[in-house]
Amino acid sequence: MSTSGSPSQSISATEGAHDTERLAANLIAMLQSNQVGSETTSSQVIAQVTRKAPGAGLPAPLVLFSLNDSDSSFTSQSFVPTSAPSILPLSPSIPSPDDPHIALHAESAVEELRRRLTDLEQAHRDASICTRRRRRPTQLTDDDEEPYSKRQCGTHLVSRLQRDQLDEMDLPVHAYLQKEVRKTMYNLIGYQRGALMPDISGPLVARSGQFLVPDFKAGINAPPNRLIQGRAAEMVLAYECDHPGTVPETRPMKLMHTEQRLAELDGGEKKMRREREARRIERRKTRGQQLCDAIVDFCQEHDLDHQEMHNALVDEEWVGEEWSCDEDGTRNESWRQKLFEAGTISLTERDDPDVAILEK
Repeated sequence: MSTSGSPSQSISATEGAHDTERLAANLIAMLQSNQVGSETTSSQVIAQVTRKAPGAGLPAPLVLFSLNDSDSSFTSQSFVPTSAPSILPLSPSIPSPDDPHIALHAESAVEELRRRLTDLEQAHRDASICTRRRRRPTQLTDDDEEPYSKRQCGTHLVSRLQRDQLDEMDLPVHAYLQKEVRKTMYNLIGYQRGALMPDISGPLVARSGQFLVPDFKAGINAPPNRLIQGRAAEMVLAYECDHPGTVPETRPMKLMHTEQRLAELDGGEKKMRREREARRIERRKTRGQQLCDAIVDFCQEHDLDHQEMHNALVDEEWVGEEWSCDEDGTRNESWRQKLFEAGTISLTERDDPDVAILEK
């Protein structure tokens, strides 16, 4: 009998001890969250539970009953201060914060948190990259080469490049243009190589002829000085363009191919219409300017106010459009006959439809 009863008693004692430990842990959690009564009563309850825990094993209903009996002494208005959990005794079965297993578990939890945070940041970066607008692909010369630059397309200007960006062909051209512009500027201001350079404090050099005078008090990029530089550059450009050895500038090949492709689509009708409109606008402007010049002489002869007469009688929108025939892409025999009767064209030009009759 005794042998058969001892295992059941030990099992019940063990279950009671486990229930007591769980109850103590719940009480500690409630005390830390300020949900139980005063500090003294809670300490007495915890001490009573921990004293009875190693014994015969106080069952869970009895502990709950004792807690309910002492519940009348709890005050609902009082709360446990922040330092209250530090004076409460811990159950022997609850691990201490200094336990190395707890520290190891905390370190692993921190590492797991860092890993998940890194994964989230990487996923956010990948999502932002995928939602960006794709760049337009550029034509490449080869798989391992860079895209075409403006220099390769033939649209670069030597004057707009830095010295370190010039190649062996651009360097002599750059040096030659600088030399010619400097020489032309010297001629414009009346300076000769080796003579006295005019400046703000020096004497005025005796010169014969008309020259440009720089503004020495202002900087080199001041408007008066920039005008002298621009004038010198224009003179050099005009001289180089008239030189017999100068190769004329060619149009970009891409633009030429685009115009040819568009001309094939509509037979060149759009280009001809644009040219006709440009000629008509230019004729209207020319006719309006002729009327303005005629009004000046008319007002001087009749002692009238030129500005009022100009505003009252001359307006570019009032000038009619003079349309010709052949240059607009048509051939009109009656129009040629009128020109022949007016003595503008010859008999051969009137009878030959392949001869283009343009306006003079």
